[in-house]
Amino acid sequence: MSYVCQLSSGKPCSACTELGSFDALNLSSKATFTEERRLLLERINASHDPLSSYLPYELISKIFDIYCEDSGYPALVLSRAMPIPHTTTPMYLASVCTTWRDIAFTTPSLWSSLLIKYSPSWFAYKDLMAAWLDRAKVMPLSIRISLPKNGENAKIPMLPHKIAFLATIGCYAARWQTLNLLMPTSLSRVFLGTSLLIAPILSTLQLHITDKEFQDEPDIVVLVTPRVSTLKISNICLKTVKLDCVNLTSIQISMPSIDEIFEILRRAPGLRELDLTDICEISSTYTVPQNLTHGTLQSLILFPKTFGGSDICIALEHLTFPVLQRFTYNFKRSRIPLDMSIFSDFLQRSGKNITFLSLEQIDFDCISPASLVAVLALIPSLTEVYLECWKLDLLCIEMLELTFNFFGVPNSFLPNLQIFKYRGAKYDMRAWISLTRAFEYLTSALNDRMAFHTNHKDPYNRRGPSPPHTVQFTLVNRFPRDNIIPLPDTAFRSFHKLKEAGLRLKICEETWNKRGTKGELDMLAYFMETAFSEFDDFPVHWFDV
Repeated sequence: MSYVCQLSSGKPCSACTELGSFDALNLSSKATFTEERRLLLERINASHDPLSSYLPYELISKIFDIYCEDSGYPALVLSRAMPIPHTTTPMYLASVCTTWRDIAFTTPSLWSSLLIKYSPSWFAYKDLMAAWLDRAKVMPLSIRISLPKNGENAKIPMLPHKIAFLATIGCYAARWQTLNLLMPTSLSRVFLGTSLLIAPILSTLQLHITDKEFQDEPDIVVLVTPRVSTLKISNICLKTVKLDCVNLTSIQISMPSIDEIFEILRRAPGLRELDLTDICEISSTYTVPQNLTHGTLQSLILFPKTFGGSDICIALEHLTFPVLQRFTYNFKRSRIPLDMSIFSDFLQRSGKNITFLSLEQIDFDCISPASLVAVLALIPSLTEVYLECWKLDLLCIEMLELTFNFFGVPNSFLPNLQIFKYRGAKYDMRAWISLTRAFEYLTSALNDRMAFHTNHKDPYNRRGPSPPHTVQFTLVNRFPRDNIIPLPDTAFRSFHKLKEAGLRLKICEETWNKRGTKGELDMLAYFMETAFSEFDDFPVHWFDV
């Protein structure tokens, strides 16, 4: 600190001079001590670090890899707030000490994944992003870019710094392996114009256009290179995608037309997974397709549009998948009743190898319980069945009774079934009592099948049919306001018999927390715990959705 002598107008007095010398010496000594203390702390960190002191750097790098994988997506989040909020990223590891920073910066696998979210100050992160990708060295890159429209008019020219930002990412196209893009049309035109042409190892491409009004523009051309095996497209017309389908093994598309579905199947001979959402209605230029058999497809998911029930029947009537193993169909989005005869014929042609069947949002106003059970009977190879009903009413109970009654017929109904899952909604306590009847059918059916399994004499010493290992019920709705009606004694007797038969029963309860009051949820918890507390082998789960 500087001190001005107040006693003389000329030279300072001797005491003030000595004080100034002491202050200068004090500052110098303090700086020296601070530096020595910092060096000591650095030595302590180096000798007390449990990783770098006893393990080689290669093993530490592997530990860092496992830490980032187990803790979440190892991504750099470019958001409005800094520092980076995700502490599981390599940046957090690099901030611990100098040794850890050196190891993290020289471990390329830590920097091979990158997540970029929208930020108004793009230019501030361009250099940081480039440094991140440079640390990945020659590792294949997994890049996810999330740039929603955010109220911008897609026709307004982009600012130069945004173009430069995307151009920086495009410089690394030679190392792209997985690319997940969520962006408006204007950005997709610039970014996808030439980048994909120089992406030789790109295997997975996912593209979602955020502005619907531009989804049909023909100049949004996405060139898919031959190495791409997994393609996911949503909110973009398929005609704007120039596909090279030779090596495609998995396709997920929203809003395809019937013609486009057949075109994809013809051009992708090695396709194994096909996920179609919001299948469009038939156009005025539609032509009746020829019968098509696809010999490699193993997984098929169909979600028709609201009024697409009759349209999807046209596709099912002309398609055959002889090696199909997993099939999911959503009924509720089709308000027009599905032609069950066409649906059954499709399963007879394609269901010989199906092991997993999921029928979701079943509406018994359009489908009879008997026809649904008849569909299940067509696929004896099933090992897992998932049924989701729109409402748990008497028709639904009838379907369950029919299903469980068929379980008792030896060697005729789902002999290989291991898991049967049921999910119903919009129920009340009367439905609980009605559901007991279905449990009684299941008890009788399983006892008959177990007796057949025990008494059946097979000269070839083959095992007879066995009951499903797991039957799971998930009931979804707000709990009623009236008093709790306890389950009748017949229900508990049925549960005891099921337990003796070796069945693993799960009763899952999902409650809508935003709709039900705390008192209703407490009432529900009490009911579920008291109703099934004595059955240790029947786990009961109730949770908020």
